[in-house]
Amino acid sequence: MSARIAYNETTAFGQQIAELMSALADAKNRALNLKASLDAMALGGTFAQIETEVGGMAAGTGETLYNILAGINQKLSSNTFDDVWKLYRG
Repeated sequence: MSARIAYNETTAFGQQIAELMSALADAKNRALNLKASLDAMALGGTFAQIETEVGGMAAGTGETLYNILAGINQKLSSNTFDDVWKLYRG
């Protein structure tokens, strides 16, 4: 038995569900890729490269940005979002 839940994507609400699940799956994947890039920039415990690459940041805020984005990635990767795949149609 499949863990996926069947629904009609051609109805107004079915289309909204499909679009939301697609956006969440995309956000989850983009957060994972961004976190990997940030990890490489922060290699060695310095966050100055993040500040340089992102641009427009005050000195010393790279670590704060890293921590915020790492937290977002962790939340999107948690089991809270496991059910997205039950409705994702991509």
